[in-house]
Amino acid sequence: MARPIDFSSLTGTERIVLGAGLGLAVNGFIPWWYRVATTDAVVSYNAGLSGWGIVAVPAGFVAMVVVGVRAAIWPEPAPKQDGAVYALLGVIALVALIVELTSTEAEWVGAYVAVFLAAVLTFAGVRRRLERRVGWT
Repeated sequence: MARPIDFSSLTGTERIVLGAGLGLAVNGFIPWWYRVATTDAVVSYNAGLSGWGIVAVPAGFVAMVVVGVRAAIWPEPAPKQDGAVYALLGVIALVALIVELTSTEAEWVGAYVAVFLAAVLTFAGVRRRLERRVGWT
């Protein structure tokens, strides 16, 4: 049985990954990604409007779960590959979002927030890899 997650045992970078993953997962369900003006009204949509925009939601969720599993199963030292997993998930989300933004003309605030969060997730994954190499944690 896994022990409960002790958030005080997380490094600063893991907290950034947790926040960015949570932000990506929640952001995908808020209807502020696309804004389409019709003759009757202006309609807002969430990330589910297209296939590429929805890729960021599970990537953020998986990053969040990986941090939780890492904290519950491997208290210290953490596995050396965790930074690569975070960076890979961030890159997947970032590439999918860039493809989405180049193919859609109705993007709105939420799409750009998702790009920012995916970039933060990628940066945190790279930083975590550097932490592991230099020996910060």
